[in-house]
Amino acid sequence: MLKVVLLLALCAIAALQLRLRYRSPATLRAIAAALRGGAPLVDVRTPAEFAGGHPPGAINIPLAELQSRVGKLRKQKSKTLVLCCASGARSRAAARLLHAAGIDQVLDLGPGSNHRRLPAE
Repeated sequence: MLKVVLLLALCAIAALQLRLRYRSPATLRAIAAALRGGAPLVDVRTPAEFAGGHPPGAINIPLAELQSRVGKLRKQKSKTLVLCCASGARSRAAARLLHAAGIDQVLDLGPGSNHRRLPAE
């Protein structure tokens, strides 16, 4: 019985990780179009993680600092923001924070590695 419970728990964890990472082709097309239109790509990982590598053109605003920088984000030329992180969990939390602060045009790329899946045009 314990083995079954552990197996189910592992399956649930794997499903959650896939859900955090997966972005539909339609979502990826919308994100690519937003980025081509000038939307900033905001990486919400820590500065140390960002320094270790990030998607091209990304700017770093750590999740811990996001609340204090909402005012500056509202003044962006582009009304749309694209978020990314390492696994998709922090970018999802950042999207919720921004929505709660009244910034509604937020697209969540999830893991920064998803930038490789963005359509070219």
